[in-house]
Parts: sequence; C-alpha cells; structure tokens
Amino acid sequence: MPELKERKEDIIELCDYFINAFNRKFNKNILGISQEALEYFYNYDWPGNIRELKNVIEAIMNIKDEGFITPKDLPHYIKMEHKGLEELVSEYEKSSSKRH
Repeated sequence: MPELKERKEDIIELCDYFINAFNRKFNKNILGISQEALEYFYNYDWPGNIRELKNVIEAIMNIKDEGFITPKDLPHYIKMEHKGLEELVSEYEKSSSKRH
C-alpha cells in the first residue's frame, strides 16, 4: 500500500472517518475540517503515515469540542512544514516593519 504522502487524495476521506469515529468515542460534535486546515494537511509529508494523521486528529479532538478543525487547531510542526502565502506575506511584513 502506498504511503499517505503519495495518496493525498485520501486525506479528506481519512479525516472524515477519524473525526466521525472520535466524535462517537469522545462524545464530541466536530463538524469536519476547514479547507484552510486541509491545505496544511495536503502540504505535509506525513512521515508517520495514516497512524500519524489519526493521532493528530485525536489530539485535536481531545482539546476541541465542536465546530470545524481550523489551522489554529493544528500542531505547530504541520504548519511549519509548508506555510501558506498569506502567512508568508504576514511574516515578511512584520519583519520588514521591525527593520525601519
């Protein structure tokens, strides 16, 4: 079976599966994962494969009770793997304003 990093199209289905399973297990009401958070997941290499994805979803659901999983819920290391354009621009603007 190919690694998750080679099957990025499976990430959304796996997220839905794990969210539904943990909703039942933890009696939570997580509605899904936002498109922005999914972008981080798609850009991450998942060295721990599907088990790592499951563990990330479970960890988020240990601290979140309802709503959608958003980028602010994601572990720092996933967000650092591939920063979105908006975040890069924001960091650039902050750093250049400090120089002046």
